This record gives sequence, structure tokens and C-alpha cells, in this order.
Amino acid sequence: MSGPPGGTSQAPVQVGARRATRTGASGTVQRAVDLAVPSVLVLLALAPLWPVYRSGGFLAAAIIGVALGAGVALVGARRRWNAVVMAAATLGVLVVTAALTAPTTAIAGVLPTLETWRTLGIAVVRVWKQVLTLQPPLGDADGLLTVVYLLALVGAVVAGTIALRAKALRALALIVPAVVLVGAVLMGTSDVVAPAVVAGVGVVAGLGWPAWRAGRVELRRPIGTAVIAAAAVLGVAGGTLLGAPDSTRLVLRDHVDPPPLDEEYPSPLAGFRANLKDHETDVLLTLEGVPQDLERVRIATLDSYSGLVWDVSNGDTPAGGRYLRATDRFVPEIDESAIDIGVTVGAYDDVWLPTLGRVEDVTFDGERAGDLARSVFFNAQTTTAIVTERLREGDAFTLTVRPVAERRGDQLGGQVLSEVSLPTVQRQPDGLGALAARLTEGATTDAAKVQAMADGLAQQGFFSHGLEGDVPSEAGHGAARMALMIEDTEMIGDAEQYAALMTLMAREMGWPARVVYGYQRGEGDDGSTWQVTGEDVTAWVEVRFEDVGWVTYDPTPDENNIPISEDPAPADRPQPQMLQPPPPPVPAPDVPSLEAGNADVQPQEDPEEEPELPAVVRWAGYLGIPLVLLLLPAVLALALKGGRRRRRRRRGDGAARVAGGWLELQDTARDLGLVRTPTATRREQAGAIERHFGDVAGSSGALALRADAAVFGPVPADEEEAAGFWTQVHGTEKELRRHTSPWRRFRARTTFASLRRRD
Repeated sequence: MSGPPGGTSQAPVQVGARRATRTGASGTVQRAVDLAVPSVLVLLALAPLWPVYRSGGFLAAAIIGVALGAGVALVGARRRWNAVVMAAATLGVLVVTAALTAPTTAIAGVLPTLETWRTLGIAVVRVWKQVLTLQPPLGDADGLLTVVYLLALVGAVVAGTIALRAKALRALALIVPAVVLVGAVLMGTSDVVAPAVVAGVGVVAGLGWPAWRAGRVELRRPIGTAVIAAAAVLGVAGGTLLGAPDSTRLVLRDHVDPPPLDEEYPSPLAGFRANLKDHETDVLLTLEGVPQDLERVRIATLDSYSGLVWDVSNGDTPAGGRYLRATDRFVPEIDESAIDIGVTVGAYDDVWLPTLGRVEDVTFDGERAGDLARSVFFNAQTTTAIVTERLREGDAFTLTVRPVAERRGDQLGGQVLSEVSLPTVQRQPDGLGALAARLTEGATTDAAKVQAMADGLAQQGFFSHGLEGDVPSEAGHGAARMALMIEDTEMIGDAEQYAALMTLMAREMGWPARVVYGYQRGEGDDGSTWQVTGEDVTAWVEVRFEDVGWVTYDPTPDENNIPISEDPAPADRPQPQMLQPPPPPVPAPDVPSLEAGNADVQPQEDPEEEPELPAVVRWAGYLGIPLVLLLLPAVLALALKGGRRRRRRRRGDGAARVAGGWLELQDTARDLGLVRTPTATRREQAGAIERHFGDVAGSSGALALRADAAVFGPVPADEEEAAGFWTQVHGTEKELRRHTSPWRRFRARTTFASLRRRD
């Protein structure tokens, strides 16, 4: 019984169609997995950067950057874009989505502006060091997210391109997430983010994906698959529970010095008496919402002594800390118990930011809010902040603080002193050790000795500001002034002298001590509003104990403890016969600066302002670097091809040069879009060229015959024949290019197709 015509072929066609459908679906899944695995690994590799930013902008830049990078890689693989087009597409995506790198400069955080692109152009060059020298967390300001976005976008483009195009070598795409991970760790902090999860997922995906693509993993075997999955889960969970090792990871920020502050600032303690002389009743600061247990405003912590003044240090020792620009907040996370204290600046005019308690953040208000916020430098070790734009009357800001009461020395038990490194004291006066031994005689514990020293100074000393009507008391706390306090029968001074003297004695005994300069609430100020005046100025001492931290001591005598003067009344004092000349003026002491450490400040002339560059020049600089990056692959391709062409035309004998000429024509045709057949003869290759380009490639057949004759003929080609052959090759290449589109000619010049391994 015969079937209908053609019936015998219907079943095979249907089976073949079903098989092709299954193959196409399987190929789509494989390509999706090939793109997804390295992209997800790049995203995980960015996890070590989370402690640096801790913001929603970081998550947006990382996730969207990886997604867009994977999209560029997919489109480029389907359309077979060369390296130049891929670079241009990546740069175009970067420019269009520039708001992800600097959301604070974009409209609604989404639409980029000229300021956004300017910030991006600068950040591409400068942001790498800025991230290492700023106070974490960085937040979203000043284009600092450029690091995250570039690593995500470029990493996903490169990894996805390799995974989709490299075929047998697609596993090389795993190198990209590894490089991104190393970069993220080096750019990050010592804090770790789920290291076991990142490492576990990376290992499972890195081993499972290449094995699955190579056909060595069969998911239809449930027992083996379950065993592998259970081992991965147990490894990740066990690593998470065990945690990271105790050793601190290597990060670059611990080895990169931050840029110095633009200006040199004198020690704030040197202006102690100016508060009383010039602003005794003036309102310097008005604080709103101050709890009762916060009684002091900290201006600066001073741990370096030059023999003239106590000053702040900057990176000299670990305990002294470093001043890093703060772009977001001072701590990784704001404590739940933190409160806001509003501050309005009155007669206060200085660079030192007043703080209370454990300060965690500062938010500026008013017209200068942006400038002030960008000029904050914070030292986490000393909780001291500098505003380089300088606070002045009318400024306002909000301090976010933890209302932690200070730990006082009389609250300690048997705690022992810490062993921390502080800057070496310079030019200290004689007699410190003897006075310290006398004051601490009988004390047995560390805490008792420090408390005895503070109590001894407060009880045996006398108080005087040395102002008009007070008992004479010289200002300053240099070595000569400290020696005078030690040698005089009556120790006279105010908080400036006593805090400086006790800290010097403590350092002489080997104790970790420092001076703190600030303001103390008066007895009458018991409300939530505190108006700080110059009369509230004070200084105190902090000593560090193990398991406790820095503990406060007040060595200053009570203000009522005034020495009784034994001088006769002015009317009884005999007058000299001749009018005596006035004493010579005492020169003001040189004050060492913040950056100079122990060196004296020399008067310097104001530097001349550099002329501002024209806008055209600035914008050329901003856009020049991205343009260079865009053109770099094209320039590299042109250079490699030019070198290859010269070698083929000049090296070897005549036959070798003729063969090189034919290879050059073949590579030109490939760059113009011809698919090369590596096993074909020259005549077969010439036929392929003629079929692809038409009549304009008619001379390629003659060139193939001449090349075969020059290489295999009985008479080898000489140099004259080789030169003629290259002239004809050059003419044929011109004809091939002339009959293609300008875009195709451009791509042919800049593509790496003929430079890759021969198929």
C-alpha cells in the first residue's frame, strides 16, 4: 500500500524540526547561563566595597552597572562588534547613565547635568585615590561612586564578552570577577562582608559552570547533584559561622597617606586667654536640645607637645589618628540612641568644629551648607573635626551624637593603663618626675596614681586667669611657663596651665595622656538650651585605660582658691626718684601648626592666586580622558597592523615578501567582512574574495597565480617582482575599500579580526 506523494519524507522532516527546536532552546539556555554566571560573580566581587559606601547609591551603581554591562556584552556578541565598537558602546552607556556615579549632581538623582558629566570626567582620574583617603562611609557625594560603577560596568562587559565569544576558552571569563574582587578588597576597609558566602558561591559557580558546559556534570543524576548542593551549603554555612580569621586584611587605605590640609592651623589651646579677654560675655555658640549629662563641648584633642604649645597631631602615631575628609557621616551606622543637637554660631570664628558626646554626624544648614559640608575633616581617634571653610557668625548645623556621659577618674577601680603610642614630648621642663612622684606617693594602682596626681594639683595649686584685678598669672603653657609653675612656692594658673602640666607629668611617667580644649557648662545653665560664652572656656586631661578607654580628669583648682597677696598697698609702695623706662615688649611665641608637628611657624607671604583656566580648556580636559580611552583600541589596532604590514613587505627574500603580500590582501578582505577558510588554497581564497566583493576583486585571481608561481615556481621571485606584487596588492585593496560603506571601511581599519588567531 503506497502512501501519498512525499509521504516518506514528512516524518523525518518533523523529527528534524523538533530536534532543531530542542537544540535552539538548549543553546538559548546555555548562552543565558554563560552570561549570568560571570555577571553574578562580578556583582558578588563588589561586596567588599559595601563598608566604604554604605548607601543606596552603592547598590544602584553595582546592580545597574552589572546589568547594563551584561546587556552590552550580549548585543555585542550577537552583532559581532569589534573592540572599538564595544569600547564606544560602553563609553556611551557610561555617559548616558552618569547620574549613577554622581546622583547628588543629577536632576532628581536620575537625569545627568553638565555638572554630572564634569564630575564624572574628573572622577575617572582622581576618584581612585580619593576613595582611599576619605573617611568611610563615603555615601553618594562628589562622584565617589565612579569606582563601583566602572568596576561593575566594565567588569560585566569584559566577562560577558569572553563567556559568549571564547567558546572553548569561556572559563577565562572567571578571571574578570577575580580581578574585580582583588581590586574591591584593596580599595575597601578591614571590615569583611559575608566572606564565606562570597567565596562559597564563587567556588561553586566557578567550578560548576565550566564543568557543566564541558558536559562533565549531569543534572539528571539527583543523588550526585544533591550531594554537591549539600556540600556547597554546608561549606558556606560553616564558613559563615566560623567567621573570618583574626588577622587584618591588607587594604591600601592603611598604606596611603591622605593629602595634607590646605592651610596650617595654630594650636587652639594657644588662644585660651583670648576667650576671656575678648569674648567673656559674648555668646559664641547656641546649643538646642542638650541633655543634662552632656556638660562639655569638645573643640580639639591635643596630643603633641613641642615645648611651646600642646597641638594636634596628624598621622604621627596610630593613637593620634589621621584627619580624613568626611563626605557622609563619621561612623558606619548611626546608633539608635543618637540624638540631634542644633548649633547656631555666634561670635565663634574658627576652623575647629564644636562637638558633644560621641559625635556621629554633622548636617549643615544655610547658604554655605554645601561649602562647609565639603570641607569637613574628621579624626576618629581623637573625635576632633576641622572645617577648613571656617565657621563664622550666622552658620548653623545639627550634630547627631550619642549622649554618652564621659567616664571620670573617680569612677575607676583597679583598671590598668593602656599601652598606646603617642607623639614624643619635645623640650619638656625639668622637675616633672619629682613633682609627679611627690603627688602620687602612697598610691598603689594605676587608677589611684592618676587620680592622686589630678587631686594633688587641684588641692595644692591656686587659680588665676591673670586678667585685670586677678593675681598675676602668665598666659601660655610653654616649657618656661611650666617650669615656673614647678619651681614657684605657689603654683598659680588656670585650666590651660594645669591641664598642660598634668599631661606633661603623666607622659613623663609613661602614661598615655592628652589635653582636651573646649567649653564647660556653667552651674546656672541647666536647661536644654545652652548659650556658650567665652567665660565657659576650659581644658581637661584624658588618660587611656585598658577596657575603659579615655578617662577624664580635672586637675584645675576651684576658682575660689585664690592666693592671698602679701604685697603692700599701692599707696605704701615707695616710688622711684626717676621715671623708669617701660619694660621691653615680650614677643609672642611662635605657634606650631597642625602639619608642621613640632616645628615653629614662620611667617609666610600669601601665595599668588593662580589664574583660572578658561572654560574651554577645562572642558577639554574633562572630556579629553574619556576620548583617549575611546580611541586607544583603535590606535592600538592601527599600530599592530602597520607593524605587521611593514614586516611582510620588508623581511625575507622575494618569495617571502610575495607570500606576505598575499597574506596582507587576505587579511584586508577579512577585516572588510569576508569569512576566511584557513584550509583553502590561494586560488580558492581568491575565488571567495571575488564572490564576496564582485567584479572589483577580479585581480585577486591573478595575484593568487603570481603568488603560487613566486613561492612554488622553479625560479624564485626577486626583489623587483616582490615590489611589483605589493603595488598590485595595494591597488586591489583600494578597490575593495572603495566599494564598501564608510562605516565598514572605518571598522576594517580598527578591527582586531585579522589579528586574532587564524580559524
